[in-house]
Amino acid sequence: MGAGISQAAGEREIAFAPALPDDLKAETGIGYLQPGGLVVHTGWSRPHDGAPHERSQHPAYEGSSVQCWNISTPDGHRASRFPYLTRPDAAAAAERIVAGLPGGLWPSGADTAALLPLALEASGTPDMLPLTHKGKPNWGSGLGSNLADFWMPDTRAAYERMIEAHGRIPKNCQACAKRVRAQKRIGWLPRTSHWPQWSVQGHRGQLVRPHCYCTACMRMDVSMGTFGLGIDQDGETVPGSMAIYP
Repeated sequence: MGAGISQAAGEREIAFAPALPDDLKAETGIGYLQPGGLVVHTGWSRPHDGAPHERSQHPAYEGSSVQCWNISTPDGHRASRFPYLTRPDAAAAAERIVAGLPGGLWPSGADTAALLPLALEASGTPDMLPLTHKGKPNWGSGLGSNLADFWMPDTRAAYERMIEAHGRIPKNCQACAKRVRAQKRIGWLPRTSHWPQWSVQGHRGQLVRPHCYCTACMRMDVSMGTFGLGIDQDGETVPGSMAIYP
């Protein structure tokens, strides 16, 4: 961790490591235990010269406006749907998360399996978004770091509750807004009544970004290919190929 990181009132520095799959090895790093019992910390990733299974902690930089700070349980499980761009922001979010738990804190020796779903649910509400615009929760522009990364809920039911919590369907995702307006002017009919789409690339729980792809806004949901039986170049009947989504 970087030198010169100031301590906030009531928190203390502890040895910390994230809970990762058994096939990954994480070096023990530093976290900041909050008065409410959750830990604020930077992330872990594979070092440039490290083996595929090795992970090391990102150094912390005082005053950085683009560094991701995460919130986890003391035993290393992620306790927030969103990362935050500064440590004070993450600390404030951790305080608000534990306020929604029984007793208003994450107790030492807590039953992680029982309390973690409650913490994640509390962290996914609109007022927990790390970005705001004119005082209101905001998903961001979709450009650079000004975008709210999101960890996908573990179940479909939790996903639906999260969508419901975020209220009215926006006209279109902000990442595509300028392009949508331009396409309307030239006569296209872009889709403007859908939620930003959350999609998981790979395994459940992977970090995803909550904005739709231009294919959704621009009504370009096109598949190519054949289904069922097809005819090859020699006129023979063959099993059809699966459709390809560009």
